[in-house]
Amino acid sequence: AYESENTRGLDNLRARQKVFVELALLTIALIGLFVFYPMTVLIKSETGKLLAARNELNAILETVGKAIITLNGRGRIVGINREVELVWGYSRAELLGRDPTRLLAAADGERFAPERLAPGSKHEFRGRRKNGDEFPLELTLARAAVGDHTLFIIAGEDITDRRRAEDSLRQQSAALAAA
Repeated sequence: AYESENTRGLDNLRARQKVFVELALLTIALIGLFVFYPMTVLIKSETGKLLAARNELNAILETVGKAIITLNGRGRIVGINREVELVWGYSRAELLGRDPTRLLAAADGERFAPERLAPGSKHEFRGRRKNGDEFPLELTLARAAVGDHTLFIIAGEDITDRRRAEDSLRQQSAALAAA
């Protein structure tokens, strides 16, 4: 009788433990359903919005028609758009992490210091392509604080055609003045 009562007591205890475990699992499942699932849906939604915004920004940067170079606070290239590759002839991989002065003629490379250039103002330099050719270049600089660091955004344009047009106008003006 003692063993039978003991066995019943153990069976009863096991049944209670099983019910307790099942209730605990059910509680965890309900918490997951009502707390974590909505959070997951929200995170997926926000992630989708961030990806869409990033893709939109990339589309703008890639089609703006200006060479865009982004420098970190140490003056190293951290981003470029496709126009940079077209104008200078370097690939993205060849420029990322590098000093931007490799894109300028030697004399201009020495005077290029983004931290000393006035944001928004235009500056003329001589650019140097990967093949060594030099060309007139106009750069506009902007600064952006991102968290605890600064980015320098440089918009560049090969102004060779503009210089040719200006030279042509000067020659025509001189010819008219001489006539």
